[in-house]
Amino acid sequence: MMALDYTIEQIRERFLFLQGELDDLDHRLQAILRTLSAKVMGGAKRRELGAVRDLNAARGLGIDLMVRLRSLETRLDAQPRTESVHEAHG
Repeated sequence: MMALDYTIEQIRERFLFLQGELDDLDHRLQAILRTLSAKVMGGAKRRELGAVRDLNAARGLGIDLMVRLRSLETRLDAQPRTESVHEAHG
């Protein structure tokens, strides 16, 4: 990013903004899953195997989503630096 004339402050702000957005999304997903879990597990008689299965699947998808988004963020933040290294050695 420095090779693209970004200041250190701009890089820091961009990183913190994306990190904050992903943290907010993660917290929101967890809150939704807690609410759904409370509804599904609201009473032993109300438990439905399909609902429990769906909740567990949604929880797994949420984890996968966050891992992929954080990985993508890391890759995209590193990409300009990688390209500038290739340009310098190319």
